[in-house]
Parts: sequence; structure tokens; C-alpha cells
Amino acid sequence: MAAVFEAASGGDHARARELDELLQPVYAAFSKAPPASSVKAALELQGVIGGTLRLPMVPVSDAQRTAIQGELESRGLLRTDEAAA
Repeated sequence: MAAVFEAASGGDHARARELDELLQPVYAAFSKAPPASSVKAALELQGVIGGTLRLPMVPVSDAQRTAIQGELESRGLLRTDEAAA
């Protein structure tokens, strides 16, 4: 997202659109659960935050978490087991 913003604010709209297009499947995976829960799940998968949520926020389902994880991994936004080894 930072790269999309930097490209757009720097006037490189073609690059911003290109990056945004690459992220469309990630957006779709995020849209299958409440937005804040999806973002928090992604941040947890990246090791940025812990997994504790406060009500009224609820955790994403296992299927939603798997979808988010798969999209992040396929775009190099999450280290896979092979990359961590």
C-alpha cells in the first residue's frame, strides 16, 4: 500500500494502477471478513501484532485466515516456510 501511495503521490499513476491491480486478490480475501479483523489477521500473520482481539471485534474464521495468508504469500508479502528456512 505504501508503494501505491508513493507512486500516486509522485505522479506515476500508471505504476500506482499496476500495483493496485496486483493487490486486487488481497483486497478480495480481506473482504470476506470484517475489514478490521482481516487487517489484524494479516498483521498477526506478518508478526507485527499479537492475535488478541477485544470485543466487539471477532477473529476471522480458519478459512478466511487461510485465504488471507495465501494471498499474502503469493505476492511476497508474507514469508513462506521455505523462505524462513
